[in-house]
Amino acid sequence: YKLTGEYVASINTATARWYYDRPGGGWPRSFYEKIGLEDLIDKFPERVLDLGEVVGALTPQAAEAIGLPARIPVSQGGADAFVAMIGLNVVRPGRLAFITGSSHLHLGLSEKEFHAPGIFGGFPDAVIPGFSMVEGGQVSTGSVLKWFRDHFCGDIREEAKALGLDAYALLDKRAETLPPGSEGLIVLEYWQGNRTPWVDPDARGTVWGLSLAHKPEHVFRAIMEGIAYGTELIFQNFAKNGFEFDEIVACGGPVKSKLWMQIHADVSGRPILFTEVPQAPALGSAVLAAVGAGLYSDIAEASDHMVHFKSRLEPNLARHEEYKFFFDKYVRTYKQLKDLMHEMGDKVRAG
Repeated sequence: YKLTGEYVASINTATARWYYDRPGGGWPRSFYEKIGLEDLIDKFPERVLDLGEVVGALTPQAAEAIGLPARIPVSQGGADAFVAMIGLNVVRPGRLAFITGSSHLHLGLSEKEFHAPGIFGGFPDAVIPGFSMVEGGQVSTGSVLKWFRDHFCGDIREEAKALGLDAYALLDKRAETLPPGSEGLIVLEYWQGNRTPWVDPDARGTVWGLSLAHKPEHVFRAIMEGIAYGTELIFQNFAKNGFEFDEIVACGGPVKSKLWMQIHADVSGRPILFTEVPQAPALGSAVLAAVGAGLYSDIAEASDHMVHFKSRLEPNLARHEEYKFFFDKYVRTYKQLKDLMHEMGDKVRAG
């Protein structure tokens, strides 16, 4: 609005977060009435635009403020992770966008709209018209590794500094010598609850199997593996409900760790692709701008031309088989502890 003077909504945000349903007629009035917010619909923008669609022209006032020519077209954008799908060339069914960082997101496109427990979506037309976007997510991933590094690895941080290394790099170096399963450790990465597939805000982080033989690198690797098990659980829930994909395309800070990416590939048994431009949300925004400027006919064509792949990481299938044992323990751990977690959550809230 500040750029163009046009009051519009992005179909990406409207559909994925505000329940806009274009195939079903738009805003779900009955839903908003049910939750007592029926007056909100009249406040929503009337125009709901596709990603890359031109909102309007840059006003002279905005142009002067930001130093760009007046009247250039302004394209409709979307939420960061969803725009990252475009910057990873996940613009058709068959690929999955794996967006890593302090949390993980798992995003793909389906030819048919479907809804299932433990899966967010499908959100019709939310990224590419004609496809439904499906979403899985882990709340705590890289943030758990950071928590461990910051609070339990002071000596390792000092050693890494003396060696001119990043602490994560030194922990990686030590952890990569360990076998799958970290010599008997299982971690549930639910430091801030579980987003999918359990959708359980009272789930909490768990580490079990500890012995006096375990060192910081064991726990560090076990956290990586626990996060990878959580990702695989999401993938299996996708598959159980009919959503399949062949390739994973990854971005975000954790892709700097070859060890962690290899663990993800080995646990899932799937290859992981990496792009030349790691800042997928920024590249996705550039793709949308290119479409709005008329350089390409649609998002898929622009993404095909502007996103380039640089490498492909293959899974070690022998380790994949070995990880199945530990993955089973990961899944069973939550089921065994769920009631205790909920009781603890009630106690903490009660004070």
